[in-house]
Amino acid sequence: MSLDLREWVAAVEERGELRRLAGADWDLEIGVLTELSAECKGPALLFDEIWGYPKGYRVLSNALVSDRRFAFTFGVDEVASPLELVRQIKDKLRVLTPLELIEATDGPVLENLAEGEDIDLFRFPAPKWHERDGGRYIGTGDVVIVRDPETGCINAAPYRVQVHGKNLAGLYMAPGNQGSAICRKYWSRGEACPMIVVAGQHPLIWASGSMKWPAGVSELEIAGALAGEPLTVIRSSLTGLPFPAEAEIVLEGECPPIDRRSHPEAPFGEFTGYYTWSDERGPVIEVRRAMWRNDPIILGAPPLCPPAGERLRDYLQTAQLWKRLEEREMPGLKSVWILPAGVSGLLTVIAVDQQYEGHGKDVAAAAISVGGLGRFIIVVDSDIDPTNEQEVLWAVATRCDPLDAVEIVRNCRSTILDPLIPPEKKNLAGQPNSARAVLLACRPFSWRSRFPVVNRFSDEIRRAVGRKWADQF
Repeated sequence: MSLDLREWVAAVEERGELRRLAGADWDLEIGVLTELSAECKGPALLFDEIWGYPKGYRVLSNALVSDRRFAFTFGVDEVASPLELVRQIKDKLRVLTPLELIEATDGPVLENLAEGEDIDLFRFPAPKWHERDGGRYIGTGDVVIVRDPETGCINAAPYRVQVHGKNLAGLYMAPGNQGSAICRKYWSRGEACPMIVVAGQHPLIWASGSMKWPAGVSELEIAGALAGEPLTVIRSSLTGLPFPAEAEIVLEGECPPIDRRSHPEAPFGEFTGYYTWSDERGPVIEVRRAMWRNDPIILGAPPLCPPAGERLRDYLQTAQLWKRLEEREMPGLKSVWILPAGVSGLLTVIAVDQQYEGHGKDVAAAAISVGGLGRFIIVVDSDIDPTNEQEVLWAVATRCDPLDAVEIVRNCRSTILDPLIPPEKKNLAGQPNSARAVLLACRPFSWRSRFPVVNRFSDEIRRAVGRKWADQF
């Protein structure tokens, strides 16, 4: 699979999964249309002739909202069940081997170049994505590339980027992320962090950066592995950093220490479904060079109020959590699922075939230890479909005794984007903590054989009668 966004756009359009829209305003209209379409799992949207911009300066949104596009992009089978889709991605991640980058000296992204006074970030139709956002964001489905000054390892991950001025952008990196840690290494030396922002690229590059990998693992090499062919990059003469040769828009510059230069961090609608408000001044990117293709495309992935929006974060986090639990050889593990309303793991369901007393607690403890927000971890029996919210709630209501089947784990890692973190505990330099609740919604192991039998016909009888009366239903 080619890692050129334009080939991806052509392929999904051929499959009937893309809609072209002309004449939308960058100020809210693109955001509203993105939200409305995402709520019904509609097609990818390609906006052109955006108000105030010439034809050809485009914005793509809702790239991976539908399971069909998700499966196509990741090269797995189209399946009826979202859980089976995640299972296939999990199995693909288990055998993934990073592919070494191919370096080139030229590529489509070099078709246009601006430096110094010629740089103008307002040249690109960065949308105001949400009603109460504090500005326009060119980076939501982006990839920010930095190099660790100690190890030389490259980190490439999505961090939100706001347009502040012609050559000044705002940057938000949550404390605890690799990119944030790398920036702080430069700042501790009194140095600015060299940085590249890729504001339009193949969704697999964005997806690879969205996953949590051990330090030293190259997200760019992982993107190539997911595509089945190495990613071709150009090494910058300005920062020395690699960037995709077929990227749509590349911004190069540096991020100075916050005490040297900063800018108020504007409100932004986040993945939790709430706006972030902060009195803190956030880091900025001083843009030294901009490169872009003719007729560039911004890849937009604005967080939307759950359960709308991209399921990329949840599908990939589910697949990675499932994979890590399997790697720990947790017995009886059947499936893992993040409920759509519990974005980023806030509501995680794990189905197990209980094999010993305390099995559910062990699985939950392992899930907490591998990271993620995981505010509520619900462990259910293997007869419960974790993707069926009503079945999960039924299991909680009938198998979870609040007296001895609910465990609270305190002082776990959280994020300042968590709406339950009070304002006085939020700051851009700190790592807030929060609690986890484990709900053991399983039949009590010690008397499970005497637990009441479920009042439901067996699958065998249901299928037999269903076949007989199929013409009536």
